[in-house]
Amino acid sequence: MALKEIFDIILGLIGLLLSAQFAFALTILLLGNMMLDYYEWGTYEKPANLMQKIVNVIMGLIIGIGPYFYKKFLRYNWFLRKLMMLGFLLIMGILSILVYQIIKWALFSLIL
Repeated sequence: MALKEIFDIILGLIGLLLSAQFAFALTILLLGNMMLDYYEWGTYEKPANLMQKIVNVIMGLIIGIGPYFYKKFLRYNWFLRKLMMLGFLLIMGILSILVYQIIKWALFSLIL
């Protein structure tokens, strides 16, 4: 397998993770506490063993940033919370694109 194909696979995985984070954060904006409950059902509050910790890490890597910030915004009223989440999504979307492009540039320009 050529080096370019390996880099394409790595970029695909990074793009998948960034888009999954963004998509779940968007569903949290639209559906609110229902999606937050879904995330909490999929994780362990106080993991007791290694398997539970692995589940928490995987859930955090795949869809964890949206629930993290939504929990931070819970102390505000509904309208302000949704507005802050929308601002967070805009910033997150721009940063995700920038991070992806920087990694793509680093992989293909500097290494190849």
